[in-house]
Amino acid sequence: MEREQIVTNTFRSLPRDAILVAAISTAAAVPRLLFLGKESLWMDEGATVYFAQDCWTFVRPDMPLYYFLLHFWLFFGKSEFMLRLPSAVLSVATVPALYSLGKRLFCSRVGIVAALLFAVHAVDIQYAQEARSYSLVIFLVTLSSLYFLRSIERPSLGNLVGYTLISVLSVYAHLFAALVLATHWVFLFFLRPDDAPWPRFVASGIATSLLSAPAMLLALAASGYWAQGIHKTSVKRLIDVFYALAGSLPRDSRITGKWLLLFYSIAVVAAFITFGRAWFRSERKTEASYGFLVSGLCIPVGLALTASFFRPLAEPRYFLVLLPVFVLLASAGIFKLRSPWVFLGDQVVFLGFGLLEDFAYHLYFHKPQDYGGAVRYVLSNARPGDAIVMSSADRPAFEYYSERLGGTPEQSALFIPPWDPQDWRCDVRVAPSAPRFDPGWLDSLCSRHQRVWLIPWRRHRRHKELEEVWGSLEQSLAHRYKSIRSYKFQRLEVSLYSPVPAEKLAFSPAAGFTYWRLAQQSSGCSYSK
Repeated sequence: MEREQIVTNTFRSLPRDAILVAAISTAAAVPRLLFLGKESLWMDEGATVYFAQDCWTFVRPDMPLYYFLLHFWLFFGKSEFMLRLPSAVLSVATVPALYSLGKRLFCSRVGIVAALLFAVHAVDIQYAQEARSYSLVIFLVTLSSLYFLRSIERPSLGNLVGYTLISVLSVYAHLFAALVLATHWVFLFFLRPDDAPWPRFVASGIATSLLSAPAMLLALAASGYWAQGIHKTSVKRLIDVFYALAGSLPRDSRITGKWLLLFYSIAVVAAFITFGRAWFRSERKTEASYGFLVSGLCIPVGLALTASFFRPLAEPRYFLVLLPVFVLLASAGIFKLRSPWVFLGDQVVFLGFGLLEDFAYHLYFHKPQDYGGAVRYVLSNARPGDAIVMSSADRPAFEYYSERLGGTPEQSALFIPPWDPQDWRCDVRVAPSAPRFDPGWLDSLCSRHQRVWLIPWRRHRRHKELEEVWGSLEQSLAHRYKSIRSYKFQRLEVSLYSPVPAEKLAFSPAAGFTYWRLAQQSSGCSYSK
């Protein structure tokens, strides 16, 4: 009886907001951990594992801190679930950090609303289930903004050191975090001279710049890397950025996504109007709170769009560093609703459409490339002396599953075509010239190997020149071999070229369907019909 009384008193002594934030964090963990290890690693995740395995390959221009941390995390396991678990945990940890930031800017009510919106944010859930650094950088920029505000209110040495270190780590997690740090400095100029401890912030800025310099220099030296696989900046790409910030999956869902973007836009515009009104009325506290978020959204977008004139950078996932600011702006706009019933109804609408987007993502749209099924199929049917031809972008994921499934190098030979960038995603350099098909290389390959397995490059249409060269390779292989048998997997295709019709191969339930064609000989050459 006494023990029950102690437990009851303990829960009563906890603040109501702490219980709410804990409940929201627990609820946020459910969709992020749901089916975490079900799907196969896709191309970028395979590259992540490749970079993290070697202690020195984490020195890269995109997300070196994540590769460094994952290098040590690999000791706990290399399954899909274990590889993605850090991203899920960091995403859940962002919920209380975002609440604290909203509470410090406005009040606990805004922090609770922001935590709720973030918990059901479908795009954050998507990247929380990938072995990439986006959850890490979102968490770090949220903490950085929180320590920045704490340093203004209480400029102690601990707060400034914490702000400096977290800011540096965020830049190493992803270079776009530097845009968030730039807004912090712009915001300082809008404060009164007595409101900001300038000497300490100047020292913090110098330390942050010096410690972040290696990441900046590496990014500048590899400026071409950031343009790989990215569409040119356009109005459509900019709209896709705001679709992502609103929690919509623009390439897959336009039904709930349009409504989500509409409601978020209304809330953000309401926050902008409140900022403008406070600025004209010289309401210092309201102006500072809203100005911090308005500048935190407008300045990074403006800087990135300006840089896009030189290098394409309008990639929606890069702008996820602005997600905490965007969610807080929407929460502040919702907070301005005076009627309790309208406020409650607006939250229900936001949460309802967010949950619909979450269900749509888990049930219909989360379908990455099935490298696991493809590698399992190839290794179970390959013979000694077979050749496996693939892009260098596919190689890390192929080798990851080949190692896990017990594939042996003697079973088949792996080839990367000479026109393919040998270190795509593995080197910061960009191919100096357009790729060209090399018939001599193919003649040498076919003379040494009776059967050729081909994983063609057709993941997207961003590299048209590579697509054309790989198309030429498929046509040339079809001319040289009588039998062509293709296996369709989830967003992936594997083709087997052999001189005679292939016998019945081992069944793989992962293959959606298979088809094969017999070529007819004409004038001593084999042509595919």
